Amino acid sequence: MPLASLLRRRRLLIPAVLGAVLAVTATTAALTLFLTGGGSGPEHRAVFLVDASTVAAPKAEDVYDFADVTDGVAAAALNAADGDALSLRRFGGACGTPGNTARVVADATGNGRPIADAASDLRPTGQATLHSGILAAIDDLSGSDATHNRIIVITAHGTDACTDDHESFERDVTRLLDSGGLSLDFRYVGYRLAGEDRDALALTAAATDAPDPVQTDTAEDLAITLKEFTVPSSYEAVPAEVPRQTASVTACTTGENHMGREIGPVPSALVLPEGLALPSGTALYGYGDGGFLVGPSEARCTMLAIGAAAGTSIEVSAADGARTMTYFLGSAHNHITAACNDFGGIAPELEEKLRGSPWHGCKADGDTQNIPTGSPGLYVGVSQWAPERRDFETPLPRGSLSFSLDVSDLRKGISSHSSSCTAHKDRFDVCTAAFTYHFMQLAEERGTSAEDIDRVSGKIASIISGAA
Repeated sequence: MPLASLLRRRRLLIPAVLGAVLAVTATTAALTLFLTGGGSGPEHRAVFLVDASTVAAPKAEDVYDFADVTDGVAAAALNAADGDALSLRRFGGACGTPGNTARVVADATGNGRPIADAASDLRPTGQATLHSGILAAIDDLSGSDATHNRIIVITAHGTDACTDDHESFERDVTRLLDSGGLSLDFRYVGYRLAGEDRDALALTAAATDAPDPVQTDTAEDLAITLKEFTVPSSYEAVPAEVPRQTASVTACTTGENHMGREIGPVPSALVLPEGLALPSGTALYGYGDGGFLVGPSEARCTMLAIGAAAGTSIEVSAADGARTMTYFLGSAHNHITAACNDFGGIAPELEEKLRGSPWHGCKADGDTQNIPTGSPGLYVGVSQWAPERRDFETPLPRGSLSFSLDVSDLRKGISSHSSSCTAHKDRFDVCTAAFTYHFMQLAEERGTSAEDIDRVSGKIASIISGAA
C-alpha cells in the first residue's frame, strides 16, 4: 500500500482544542483521540498515555527531565472536573513483550489524586514502544459509554523503537476501530523532540488519520497544554484540517570526490509542509541531518562535501541524466560576495554589517528578483539564465532554462546559499516545487506567518512559470 494512503480519511467528528488552546499547544507534542458514544456514563472520559521509556544521553543530561512530564500529567489530572472519568497508561519496555505498556490507574471518576500520585511514582525504563501504547489505549476505551472520549499521549521520543512500519500500524488501528465501532480523532503532542523525532511522530499521526503533531519545549507549556486538554470546552468541534502529503524519501549517495561528513540516517518517508504537494514526476531526496531536496523522480542524487570539516560547502544534486536537475549549495562560511550581488542596496542589515569594510555600499547586480519574506533578516530572490549544456549527459532540448533561489540570512552574520534547478519548460513545475519546499523549510525555522509563506510561494511560482 503506498504511503499516501496513510492520509486516508475516516473522520466523522473532528473535536479539537479552541483557538486559544491551539496557540499554547503550537509548541507541544501529545496525541489525543476522541470517540463518540451515547450511553449514560460520564460526559467526558480521558486516558493519559505517558512515554515512560528511557531517554538516552545527551538529551537526558542536557534538556530532558522526566519529572516535567509527570508533573504536567499530575497537574492536569487534578485540574479535571470530578465528574470526568480519567485513567493512566504508560508505555516503555522491551519490544514484543506484553509489559511494554500497562494501565497504571483504571478508569473512574474522581481520579485526579490517584493519577497524580501514580504519575509521580513512574520511572523511565526500556525502549519507546509508542505504537503498542496507542493500540492498547484504543482498546481501553472500547467499551466506553461517555459522550466524549479522549486519549492524551505525551512522548519525548516521537519514534517507535521497535518498528517504523507505519502502514502495518495503520492497519492495526483500523482493525481496532472497526471491531469496536469507534469513531476517533487523534491529536499528537511530543515534548522537546529533535527534528528526526518530529518527522517520525508526523508519520504516526498520518497513519492514525490525525492532524499535524504540535510541539512544546518547556515544562510550563507542557503543563498548561495538558490542563487545557482536560477541560470540557476543549471538546468543541472545529473544521477538519486539509491533509498533508506524505512523500517517500530516497537517500542520496556520496560522490566520487566526496570529502567531509558521511550521509546520516535518512527516513523512508516525510510529511510535507502544509499546502505543499509534489507534482507528478518529482521525488524527495535526503542527505542526512534533516537535509532534503526535491528533484526529478528516478534521479541519481549525490552529495559532494568539499572541505566540509572546515565549513566550506556542501553540494547536493539530483539529476535524471537527460534534461532536469536540482542542485543545492550550502555553506557555513560568510558569503559577502553572494549577499552583495543579490541584495546589496536592498537589505539594510547588510549595509550595517559591512560598514567600515571595502564592501560597504555594494549594490545588487540586478539579476535576482528580490521577494520580501516578512521575516526580519531573511532575504530570498530568484534569478534565471541559459543553462550550460555541457553539464548534462545528453543535449538539453530547446526551451530549457536554469533558475536559482538565492538566500541570505543576515540576522547574526552574513550567510548565503543557493538552490538551483535546470529544466525544460514543460518541467518547470519541478523547479517550483524544489524552491517552494526549500523556502518552506526556512520559513518554518523562523516562524514565518502562513500569509507570508503563501505570498512568497506564489511569487516563486509566478516568476518561474512566467519564464516559459
